[in-house]
Amino acid sequence: IAVLMPKGVDAEARKRAEELSALAGAAKTFTAGLLGNVDFPVRLVAVQRGGGFADGGTILISDAVFRRQKLDSLTAMSIAEAMAKVWLGNAATVRGEGFGVVREGLARYIATQFVEKQFGREAAELERYRQRIAYTAVAKRDAPLNM
Repeated sequence: IAVLMPKGVDAEARKRAEELSALAGAAKTFTAGLLGNVDFPVRLVAVQRGGGFADGGTILISDAVFRRQKLDSLTAMSIAEAMAKVWLGNAATVRGEGFGVVREGLARYIATQFVEKQFGREAAELERYRQRIAYTAVAKRDAPLNM
């Protein structure tokens, strides 16, 4: 697991990089336990814009993560979800009607399960609450979801 940090970081940022690497490794192991083992490189790349995007084992994270005193839940969920998506769509092709539910929904579910295992039930409940709030806004406007 490689962590590509911004240039000129201090010792605290290096500590954060080690925590991110350990978290990604734990998420990869957790997902492998559920879906099977797939060997792939993981790259956590610090960016100023575009954080949260991930594909094929490369995860873009905000460079602000390295300036924080501890990891935030959004970064942890992003890393865990990216690990699940390597299996759902990359290692195992997911296509056809309803593929979005499997690719996005199942990956989010697995990531939330990982957060619960790693950080406790309260952290997972908080994440589920945040997801419900985000879903409510979409469900009210989306005709297929209303049906």
